[in-house]
Amino acid sequence: MLKDIPIKKQLMTVILFISGTVLILTCTAFIAYDFYTFKKTTIQQLSTLAEIIASNSTAALAFDSREDADEILSSLKAEKNIGTASLYDKEGHLFSQYPEEATVSEFLAMSSENGFYFKGSNIEGVQTVLQGDRKLGTLHLSYNIRIIQERLRSYILISILVFLISFVLAYQLSRISQKSISSPILNLANIARAISERHDYSVRAPLTGKDEIGLLNNAFNRMLTQIQEQNQSLLDKNNELKKTNEDLDSFVYAASHDLKSPIVNIDGLFNLLAPEIYSKNETTNYLIDRMQHSITRLKRTITDLSTAAKAQKNIFDDIEEVKFEDVFQEVSIDIETLINSSNAEIKTDFCELSTIKYSRTAIKSVMYNLLSNSIKYKSYDRPPVVHIETGKINGKKVLTVKDNGLGIDLNKDKEKLFAIFKRLHSHVEGTGIGLYAVKRIIENNNGSIEVESTINKGTLFKIFFN
Repeated sequence: MLKDIPIKKQLMTVILFISGTVLILTCTAFIAYDFYTFKKTTIQQLSTLAEIIASNSTAALAFDSREDADEILSSLKAEKNIGTASLYDKEGHLFSQYPEEATVSEFLAMSSENGFYFKGSNIEGVQTVLQGDRKLGTLHLSYNIRIIQERLRSYILISILVFLISFVLAYQLSRISQKSISSPILNLANIARAISERHDYSVRAPLTGKDEIGLLNNAFNRMLTQIQEQNQSLLDKNNELKKTNEDLDSFVYAASHDLKSPIVNIDGLFNLLAPEIYSKNETTNYLIDRMQHSITRLKRTITDLSTAAKAQKNIFDDIEEVKFEDVFQEVSIDIETLINSSNAEIKTDFCELSTIKYSRTAIKSVMYNLLSNSIKYKSYDRPPVVHIETGKINGKKVLTVKDNGLGIDLNKDKEKLFAIFKRLHSHVEGTGIGLYAVKRIIENNNGSIEVESTINKGTLFKIFFN
């Protein structure tokens, strides 16, 4: 009930609730006790008054003097709450009454016993008139309890007034006293909010004392110190890792760049040498072919490493207005052997988006890797069909590459799909760098890549350009 309201209001609500409850219980108990004691005292006073009147009435009854009895009863005028008083002889017949115009019973049952009791809105009772041990008559008194009701109403009004005054006083005191509890907690909450928003773990909660709130502030400060130290340690490690990664990227880029020229030279020299050493020996020719294949793979690996290093460092500087059709033609020439050997059918549509301002090298690398993968990972029972299209989705420029190949189990392999040196199929040669390079190129230029795939039906790559 109170969990969603500020702690200041919680404290004040609790204080006022407890104070109000105590005041109500106290006033109720006080009124009930006073009502009980006042009734008891009134009955005792009536009993005493009845004994005095009865004692004074012995002579009037003994000498049958109604005038004396009337005079004795008329003395009850001083008691304003006496309703009626009647004196009966020993046979129970009315002997005298007060006031004279009052309507009272002409006969009193002889079995009436001494004592007073509540009857309706009155206290009524009888007192035997004795002379020694001889009964001369009976006195009957009726007392109006209006004074008790008025006293009760007065006490209720006073209690309500006291309750209201006390409640207002409790409210004012609670506003003052709750600050000693709520202020430190509110300060702590404000500090926690500031830390959450600004991520500044150097702030500290003020020390308030040695009570529980003070201990809470001390523990909070120690926690902040530990978090700050851990964050600093993580920041230092992260900086070290960044530097290491940058050094590795620089090394990979430099190595792949420096290896390009020697590999090109080796390839050229081997192409010149191969015709000279070809012979009718099948073993020799097989070894020559394997060497040629290995050189080609090495060139591809170095090119992929160079592309991945460029993507990681984002150093593509050949930004221009690139035509997708031109890039596709270049890629098709590069993988012509792969296209022909797999009997692949490639369908293109660059009408909606024919050009894009981008790095030509980056676009070529993206299209090369996606197209070659679509063909290499073709289905076992059908020739590959690849659709390459450009256009716009929700206002964003997009390149899509869709195939009918083996497909990918995204629930199982989605995390590995774009990881470097991770391969999902081993029956086809590859370096595990291509899709990693594609993802780095696109994301480093504030783009994104999406994948949809179904096993043995095909895969769709969506490249969103910024």
